[in-house]
Amino acid sequence: AVVSTQSGHYGRDLKKAQTLNTRLEAAQEKIEQFNLEEEAFDWETTKYPMRKKILDVLTPYHKLYETTVDFQTNYKGWMDGTFDVIDPDEVDAEVGNFWRTLYKLEKTFANQANPESMAQKMKGKVSDFKENLPLIQCICNKGMRDRHWDQMSKIVEFSIKPDSDTTLRKMIDLNLEPYLEKFEGISEAATKEFGLEKAMAKMVEEWTDGPDKKEKSTDCDSALIPLL
Repeated sequence: AVVSTQSGHYGRDLKKAQTLNTRLEAAQEKIEQFNLEEEAFDWETTKYPMRKKILDVLTPYHKLYETTVDFQTNYKGWMDGTFDVIDPDEVDAEVGNFWRTLYKLEKTFANQANPESMAQKMKGKVSDFKENLPLIQCICNKGMRDRHWDQMSKIVEFSIKPDSDTTLRKMIDLNLEPYLEKFEGISEAATKEFGLEKAMAKMVEEWTDGPDKKEKSTDCDSALIPLL
């Protein structure tokens, strides 16, 4: 799934929306100061409905541009960044948030041709990327070791073991989806083994670094003496 980016265009729109939002926030601070002064003189506080009206109109546009730029930035990092730093659970959560936000924005902009179209377009791109999540969960599993990559490579009959040049885009381009069911079994085993490794490491750490380390060490020495 390829996303064609227009980061420059959307980035400029986002900056404009952020600038206007900053000005509205500054205006709100002045309004609050004016109201405090009016209250100090027991005057009726002045209302500024135009500011709220402008902010209500601006907010969904700001959110749309912000979400679009954030997704495109993350997409570029996921697809072409360092492969072994990808956290599949974080990717899954962020993609879900992007999709839900764009779904709401699509409803907000119903019957407003340009922003509705933009929200629909971006939601479609997020949906396209979501199709890769099952594969990402498998191949970006932190529990994967050489033996697991060897098993997967044996299934596809060529090496898919990552190296320093590997990216998610390159992995996706290998069209590994037909093997996903078999990969999932290997990945699940890797997860269980990784969990066991962490549990064992924690036990060793607690044993060697605990407050009663000296006592444990003495116990170990006592237990070993008869064996010498």
